[in-house]
Amino acid sequence: MTRPHAGPARVSSILFHRRRQVMQTSPFLSLPALANIPTRVVEGWEVPYVLGNLEAEVDAAFAGAILCDASPLGRIEVRGSDRLDFLHRLSTNDLLACRVGEVTSTLFLTDKGRIVDRAFVLVRTDSVLLLTSAGTADMLIDWLGKFIITEDISLHEVTDETGVICLIGAHVDSVLNEGIGHRLTENTWDSISIGDIAVTVALLQERYGKRAFLMTSAQETKRLLLHVTDSGSTFGVRAGGYAASQILRICQGIPEGGTELTGEFTPYDVGLRDDISFKKGCYIGQEVIARLDTYRKIKKRPMGLIFPEGAAPRVGEMLERGGTAIGTITSLAPAPFRGRLFGFAVVADPALPDGSALTAVPSFATCTAASFPLTA
Repeated sequence: MTRPHAGPARVSSILFHRRRQVMQTSPFLSLPALANIPTRVVEGWEVPYVLGNLEAEVDAAFAGAILCDASPLGRIEVRGSDRLDFLHRLSTNDLLACRVGEVTSTLFLTDKGRIVDRAFVLVRTDSVLLLTSAGTADMLIDWLGKFIITEDISLHEVTDETGVICLIGAHVDSVLNEGIGHRLTENTWDSISIGDIAVTVALLQERYGKRAFLMTSAQETKRLLLHVTDSGSTFGVRAGGYAASQILRICQGIPEGGTELTGEFTPYDVGLRDDISFKKGCYIGQEVIARLDTYRKIKKRPMGLIFPEGAAPRVGEMLERGGTAIGTITSLAPAPFRGRLFGFAVVADPALPDGSALTAVPSFATCTAASFPLTA
């Protein structure tokens, strides 16, 4: 259901994500070939966990790209004559510099410079589409709504009306451009037809890799899936499950909602300085961010972790080096890959060298620190 909002609203906590009240099922699970596979619930969506062979899925991603479910991501349509100026004034990136057909990432922060959420912004002729973290669309609508005073703005959650699938891997751009038949440059989007299906395709450059999102109506998502994974189509890419997508996310150092994108951290803590424009005017949290950058007050940074298979660390555990606490585990891959379990951490030692031996407490699992991107 489309959820309109055009004025002040009740504000939900920015530190916690809302759970969906009705469980949704991934369109991947409607494919006959994926019957009876293991699943995982992600922010109210039942999604495929592993589609037969985890190693084969991850290998396929490092050789080219795999197709993953992105249904849990929130989708918000922003309309009104003040839409871009409004979002520009509330977030970290220079959205007024974006033109129709471009896509960029931006951060919404508290007045203390802590993360509310991250969104990908697709600038369209008559609206802006926000791709938010999984399960945060309701929260972000409420948060944005409290700043609407006299602006011509309306916010509509369109998560349930749309379907989103994602290409992730080492060669996303070449796989995508070959599949759609024309070149799509980084940080742009286009409306195209894949077969006879109307699709919005966005190619995004992250710090250590690329991702592509393919969006269509909820009713057409299954047909789009079949077309993209069909070995006879131009794409012909392998589908991947939640476990493979999380291994790739962590290896590429991409922070995620509910783990790294929370009110506990600043953009610097999780490696998102590139989401900040230092040439634009004021936005919420701007003074804190400017002070951190100008006076070199940045004391934390993201770090990759490599545990041996069989280790049993937990998200939220403290990391120690030589008996001194230096950070926290924020994410762990759902499963090991070729004898190693990958993790994401925020550490309070900006000069921590690669190869440092760390211990997670209280599990006492030992690991090796490594800068992103991690090599699987």
